[in-house]
Amino acid sequence: MNNKKRAGKKAVKIGGVAAVIFLIALEIVNGSVTGFTSAIFSSINSKVSEITHQKAGIGPVQPPEHIQLPEVERLNKFAANTLKQMAAIHSRDQKNRELEYVFDLLRESSKLDPNDPETFFLYAEAYFQKDDLDTANTYLNKAKAQYKFKSDLYFADSFYMEKIGDQRSLDNKPSEADHFYSAAKTDLNKAMDELSLSFHTITEIRDSLSRVNKKLEHNRSVHAFLSYSLNTDTKKDDYINSAENIARRFSEFGLFRVSLLWYRFLYDQNTTGGQREQIMKNFLYVSDLWEFDTDFDFQQQISLGYVRFITDGNEELKQKQSFSDDDTIMVLQQFDEGTVLLRSAAKERKGNGTGEAYFYHIRTDDGVEGYLWGRHLFFYPQYPPGF
Repeated sequence: MNNKKRAGKKAVKIGGVAAVIFLIALEIVNGSVTGFTSAIFSSINSKVSEITHQKAGIGPVQPPEHIQLPEVERLNKFAANTLKQMAAIHSRDQKNRELEYVFDLLRESSKLDPNDPETFFLYAEAYFQKDDLDTANTYLNKAKAQYKFKSDLYFADSFYMEKIGDQRSLDNKPSEADHFYSAAKTDLNKAMDELSLSFHTITEIRDSLSRVNKKLEHNRSVHAFLSYSLNTDTKKDDYINSAENIARRFSEFGLFRVSLLWYRFLYDQNTTGGQREQIMKNFLYVSDLWEFDTDFDFQQQISLGYVRFITDGNEELKQKQSFSDDDTIMVLQQFDEGTVLLRSAAKERKGNGTGEAYFYHIRTDDGVEGYLWGRHLFFYPQYPPGF
C-alpha cells in the first residue's frame, strides 16, 4: 500500500513537470512568451546562480551563462540590426525615429526579462548613439556581469573612453585627453586578445585602435608645440607650420571645434602672402564642416552662446530675415566680428546662382543686433580660459 502511494506521488510530480514543459513548448511554438514562461526562465537563472555561489573554497565564482528567452532573443535581434545601420543615417530626425524604435524593442525585452545582459548591452549601444555617455556607461556596467561576448564589452568601454578623451580635447585639456585615450587603447588591445564578438567586428576594433593611436601621437605634438612655443629661439615658420599641422589633424579626427580654435589662433598671427591665403582658406573650410556636421555640436554651442563669427566681406545687417534693402540696419566691414545668437530653421536662397545659406541672428562686438545671411561668414568657438 505504501509503495503504491509513493508511486502515485512520483507520477504526480512527473506529470506536473511534463505539464510545465508542455506549456513552455506550446508558447515557443506559437511565437509568444507570457509571464508564466518568463517567470520559469527567471527562476531557473536565479536557482542556478544560487547553487553556483554556494560553492566554497575555490575563489571567486563566475556567474553562470544567462539563459535567454526566445522572445527576448527575437526582439534584441531587431534592435541590434537597427543599431548597426545607424552609421549610414545623417538626418537627425530619422536617427531619432530609429532610436525610438530600438528603445521600444528593448523596453519589451526588459518587461519579459529585467536582467537579460544582452538587453543591457544594447541599451548601452543605443545611448551611445544618442550621445548620452553617462547613461550608456551605466547600462554597460550592468551588462558586464553576464554578457558573454567580452570583446564587445571591451570595445564599448573603449568607445566611452575615447569619447571622454574627445571632450577633454574640445575643452583644450590635452593631458586629460591622453589619460582617456590610453585607457581606450588598453580596452581595444583586450578586445583583440579575446576576439569574442557578436555585435562589433574585428575591422571596427582595428580601425578604432588605429584612430586612438593617432590621437595619442597627435597629443604628443600638441604638448611639444606648447613647450617649444615658449622658446624664443623657435623659428616663426616652424612655429606656424606646427600650429597648422595641429589644426589640420584635429579636423581630420572630426574635432572641428578645437580645430577652429587653432585656426583662430593662426588668424591672429602676422602672416602674409600665400601662407596667409592658405590659412584663411582652411579656416573657412573647417568652419563649413563644423556648421553642417551631423553631430549637431555647432547648434548646441550656439544655444550656449559660444559661437563667434567673422565676416568674409562687406555684409548687410538686416532688421529681420530679409534680402530687402529697406531692412538694412548697417553694413559690416570685412573681418568684423560678433556672437551668434540663433540660426534660422531653414536655408534661404539669395538671387540666382549664389547658393543657399541660413540666416543668423547676431550681435556685433559693438552691441548691435540683427540678421546676417551666412554664406560669407567664418565661425569659430569662444576661446576657453587660458588658450
